[in-house]
Parts: sequence; structure tokens; C-alpha cells
Amino acid sequence: MGKYFLAALGIILAFWGWDSPGARAVTYEVLTQPGSSPELRALWVTRWTLTDPEAVRNLVRRAADSHFNALFLQVNGQGEAYYRSELLPREQELPPDFDPLQVALDEAHARGLEVHAWINALNVGSFGVPLSSELHVLKRHPEWVVTDARGKTIWQYDSRERRNLAGYFLEPGYEGVREYLQAVVAELVRNYAVDGVHLDYIRYPGRQMGYSPENREAFRLATGYDPVDLFRQGGQLQEQLGPEEFRALKEEWDLWRSRQVTEVVRRVYQTVAAIRPQVKVSAAVFPDPVAARAEYFQDWPTWLHEGIVDFVALMAYSTDTEVVERQVRAAVAVAGERPVYAGIGAYQLLRPASIVEKIEAARRAGASGVILFDYRTVAARGDLLEKVAQETFSEKVQVPVLPWKSQRAGIPGGDAQQVVQQLSVEEKVGQMLLLTLEGPALSPEQRSLLAQGWASGVLLRGDPARTAPGAESADPLLARLARDVREAGFLSPSLVPPLLLRGPFTFGTALDAGARWYRPEGLTLLEGPAWPAFSDGDATLAIRELQDGLAGPEAGFAAVEAIAAGADLLILPPGAGGEEVHRVVLWAVRAGRLPLERLDRSVERILEVKAHLGLWHGHLAAQGGGAAAPPAEPAEAGARGMPTGAAKGEEDGAAADPVPGQDVEPARVD
Repeated sequence: MGKYFLAALGIILAFWGWDSPGARAVTYEVLTQPGSSPELRALWVTRWTLTDPEAVRNLVRRAADSHFNALFLQVNGQGEAYYRSELLPREQELPPDFDPLQVALDEAHARGLEVHAWINALNVGSFGVPLSSELHVLKRHPEWVVTDARGKTIWQYDSRERRNLAGYFLEPGYEGVREYLQAVVAELVRNYAVDGVHLDYIRYPGRQMGYSPENREAFRLATGYDPVDLFRQGGQLQEQLGPEEFRALKEEWDLWRSRQVTEVVRRVYQTVAAIRPQVKVSAAVFPDPVAARAEYFQDWPTWLHEGIVDFVALMAYSTDTEVVERQVRAAVAVAGERPVYAGIGAYQLLRPASIVEKIEAARRAGASGVILFDYRTVAARGDLLEKVAQETFSEKVQVPVLPWKSQRAGIPGGDAQQVVQQLSVEEKVGQMLLLTLEGPALSPEQRSLLAQGWASGVLLRGDPARTAPGAESADPLLARLARDVREAGFLSPSLVPPLLLRGPFTFGTALDAGARWYRPEGLTLLEGPAWPAFSDGDATLAIRELQDGLAGPEAGFAAVEAIAAGADLLILPPGAGGEEVHRVVLWAVRAGRLPLERLDRSVERILEVKAHLGLWHGHLAAQGGGAAAPPAEPAEAGARGMPTGAAKGEEDGAAADPVPGQDVEPARVD
């Protein structure tokens, strides 16, 4: 069943987006508002906000109303999941049947906000907090924790030794740790339509760590020296090697440890790119690149230059505006082409003016956006969030486009989200409709839809006894139909042979033509008695074939219900009345029955699929002389219970900068 589904959907998608002779090609550029530039405006949202559904909805509402455009949600804080996972234990505080990440994604995407899954990468537990699940990584692999130069693991530390540490850290040099983090990230990206993966605590806890037996042996084999001797016999080694060579050996050991962290980042990036290349990978980093590498082996400039993170979030939490500006300016100078976003320590700034001051300083210093830490603390201070937004986020702007991500996703010149915002409502609905053609010729209605550029695809059906794989068509009726479709200006004349489905239209009888297939993990496949679902267990594109026998307005109302339930692509059976379906769906959008945001998200997903199939290259072809007239209200609207009208003076706190590695609410460091 699986291969037939994929082949059929590949066939369907193969008809999308081809330029036709004489077509009116419209190129959509990167969207910005007049007088505004793209800028990330984000909030770090700690896991304590994610334990209540209403709190999540309120978070998204306030963020959207305040013109933020991204949320970084801590969905893995201490090795536990705030989403459905087979790898991590579920956070015990979560109500039954509540999936915080999915709720946040649904709410945020409907309002046009990005959602980045923030995970604590190498910090997986707090001192003194018991592990409640045998599934926890520290229960399954207690041997994976870091070791210091004395051969003492972090398990063996007393309260004094733990004082400046954030908790239990995993050793990045272990292959098992790398594979574990790859699996955690892969599960997230496969199962959720996240816009990004955000790595936190991606570092060693301090210079004293990294001396596991495996690390020591690997370094000894590479250099001939045990790194412990640099600690235990430093004077003797320096005398033996000389000052310069001894210093070079110490630097090599530091570089070796930083490479272990870098390898984890590289593996995560490669994992994400293999599953959903458009998903952004980022890291929260210490602002001083020299100190970050020297003290924590967090070599984030190398990550940017190598291209294994798409941006960094600089933890520039100082209460001193000049320090923030200086740190951001220095970071931008070493970052190269990839953006630096300034993390602002809003949790310790009580006056809106002080937060705004630092946002403006970050902009002057060249930051491509800002992230406030953290939402929960700021939200608890009345309308502080709204006051900040009024001062500095007066209008909505887009998240900056990352050209290398667009190219990876096959979308040169801009991303799908930005293109969608420039489409008309008619074009959006058209992208979601797929005509199923049957018979010796196009009907006038079908020809009209194709000529006006509304329908997003065409599916041809034929007699399996007369249709040969690889041939243009052994069925003369289908050959004639294919010619009619081409003559309507919808398909390119170079599309020979036409791709056909054989026999009665089911995915199970689809022609296995070896079509290329990209699995769009963010799309939702909904099950329901009214809509036959076709799935191989992995594919997630929501497809609905309108039930046979429905026609005209009834088919249109069924389409509205399917879209409202989550369908992204509709397949219209012969005789359904394509123009009528299109008209009813348009009416539903304009009457408020279907939120426009719902269509936007579906069309964005569809365009991403097209791009991955190589069928969309940053422009859409349309026929005819412009938008259709506003649809009349269907006569059945009132009977169906649908609407029939038109669519409708404190001071900054004296808190010191947070201690590196601290993970005690509300303070945050990384």
C-alpha cells in the first residue's frame, strides 16, 4: 500500500505548477511591509509555561498581538518531553492527553508565528531532583556523564563542587550521546511541523571537564600524550617539551574538546537536513566567542562559518546597554554571512524603556533580530510585554529569509510563507483543489477552471487494460483528454508522456511510475469516517477525495468541512462541479467560516512540496485576465447553519547577570 500511495501522490504533484505557453507568470519577491525590514522578534518560553493549555493559547495570543513573529519553546528541559515521544519520558506535570508542542504549533501557525523547538542538549538533569522515569537517559546510561581531570564523574560531586554547575551534563565525545541527540531531534522533526530546532546547553560545563577514559585514549592515540598529564604533570611536561610546544599541546587539547561539541552540532544539523531541510537549526551561545570557546569549548563562530547552524542567539543579558551593544557588535563582526540574534535579559529589567533601549542598541550593532528572555517572567509583570511592543514593534514584519535554507528547500528567491501572503484568495483556494478529469474531453466547467489558473492540478484516469506504463497513452480517449488539457494552457507541451492513474481512482491501484517524493512532515493526515484516508504510515499530506455522488454546492460544503478539519489538498471526483466547489470555498473564507490563516498554512505546505519536487521555482503561473468576481452566497448557506453575511515609572532591578549554566527559574543563561 505504501509504495502505491507515494507513487500516486507523486503523480498528482507532478501536474502542479508547470509554466504554460502564454501564461501570465507572476514572480513574488520577499515580502516586507512598506518602510519595514525583516527582523526576528522572538520570545524564549521556558517549560513552566507549557503545562497548561490555556496558558499556551494566551502566550500565542499575546505574542501575536504584540507583533512578535517567533517563539522558542523549551520542549525538552531536563531530558523530559513536553510533546509525545517514544524516546523521552513525558513531563509528569502535563495533564493527560495534552500535547503542549502541538497546541502551540496549531495556535502559532494560525497566527503566522514560527515555532522553534528549544532543547537542552547536553544538560539533562538538575542536582537534587530525582529521576522519576526509567526511560530517562541518566537512568539508561549513567556512564554517559562528564568526567573531570581527577577522574571524578559529575555524579560524585558534592554540594560545594556543584555550586557553579547547571546540573548533569552528558559527554559530547561519546558516540552514544551523539546518536541519542540525533534520535531525539529526528523524532521531533519527523513528528512535528516545527520551524526550527534550537540547541541550548550545547557545551561542556567548564574547563575541568572532558577527561573521560574514552576521550583520554582518543587524544593519546592522536598526539601521544594523555591529557590528564597536562593537569597532573604540567611542570614536568613543560620542562620536557619546552614552553612553546607545551602551550601548543594544551591548545590542541582544548581544540580537541571543542571539536567534540562541534561534532554534536554537525550531527544534529545533518539529521535535520536529511528529514526536513527547510527547518532552521540554531544555538544559544555565550556572547564573547573567545571566552565561549576557552571556558566551555563552545566554538560558535566555527559553527556559523561551517554552516552547521543557521543562526546563533547571543545571550547578551547584561543590564548595561553599552555592554549589550558592544557584545552584539563584536559577535556580528565574526559571524560572517549568517545572522546573529540578540538575546535580551528582559527578566531582570523592570522598565519597558530599558528593554527597548537594549533592543535598539542591538539593532544599531547589526543584530538581525532579538529574542527576549523570558516570556513567563515578563508576562507576570502586567502589560510590560505590550508596552515594549508599542515602543519598538509598531508594525508586523517578516522573519528574515535565510537564502541557504531556501535553496536547500528548492525555493530560490524567497520562502513559501512570504509567497503565500502575496497570493489572492482565489489563488490560494485554487492551490488546494485538484481536478479529477474523466471522459473524452474537458467539460466547459473544467476548461474554465484551468483557463483561469485556479485549479492546482489535474489527475487523469484510464482503463488499465489499455494503458501501458511508459507510453503516452494506449487509450485514445485519454490521449485526447491529455491534448485538451495541454490546449487549455495548463500543462507544458514538453510533459510527455502524461502521467496516468489506471482504473478506478484509488491510491491502491495507482500506477507505480517511480515518481520522486518528498515527505512533508509538517502536513497533517486526519482520519475520519467521511473522508477516506490513504497512508503508508509515514506520509502526512492531508488528502481528501470528495465522496462520489456529491455535486455542486453540496460538494462545496463538504470541501469546506474537510478544509476546516485539516485537509490541505482536495481531490474532486468527476461531476463534483469544480467551479461550484471553488465558489463555495471562497464564500466560506469571506464569510468567516474558514479562517484565511488556515488556507495560508495549507498553501505554504503545498508550495514546499512542489519546491522539493522541483515543480515550483519561486513563481506561480496563472491564466486569464485577473481575479474572479466575489462569489455569491450559496443558496444553501442558511440551511447549513453557516453565516450569510460578509466576512468580518519603575526602575531596573539590581539583579546581577546570571551565573553561567544556571537553570533555576526564572534566571537563564543558556
